[in-house]
Amino acid sequence: SIPVGWLFFQGFMNHMFPGLFHRRVHIVTACIAGLFAVIVLLTPSWISIATVIPLQAFLVLATLWVLLSLLRGVRNKRSGTVIILIGYLLLVGTVINDIIFSMFAVGTVFLVQFGLVGFILLQSLLLSSRVSHTRRTAERLSVNLQREVEKKTRRITEQHAALKRLNNRLAQVNRKKTNFFVSLAHETRTPLT
Repeated sequence: SIPVGWLFFQGFMNHMFPGLFHRRVHIVTACIAGLFAVIVLLTPSWISIATVIPLQAFLVLATLWVLLSLLRGVRNKRSGTVIILIGYLLLVGTVINDIIFSMFAVGTVFLVQFGLVGFILLQSLLLSSRVSHTRRTAERLSVNLQREVEKKTRRITEQHAALKRLNNRLAQVNRKKTNFFVSLAHETRTPLT
């Protein structure tokens, strides 16, 4: 049913652009769509038919809300909102065409399937763009990490060599000290003649 489809669509859009859609509006529209879904699925058809006009009004308002949110995302230069906005307008345009066509007001054909395919293709474009960007970022970070590891390894190796030299020097000083004390002890035990 359309309300269930709206729930999934709204969840998808919220997942694609977290923070773009106001949380309270998102919750309210999800609750309203859920209510319409329950009415359509669990009540007799005469009750469902009586809710068609309110459902259509809700869908128009929800569609405008998504459109305004996407426009706000474009204005704020959110990554990917232009592509999704184009796909969304394509989908909404074909839905409007089909509604008008079903009322015999225009002499076109049903186009929603083409709008849906266009929307899905543009989503695929956006997702592949995001994956590509993520891969490039991961490669860049990996190279930076490798450089940092090499730099730290060189530094540790240099410090290790310096500590080894210092340890050898201390061992040498310790041997001289021991020899000095051995000689001193020997001289103090030997009487002066």
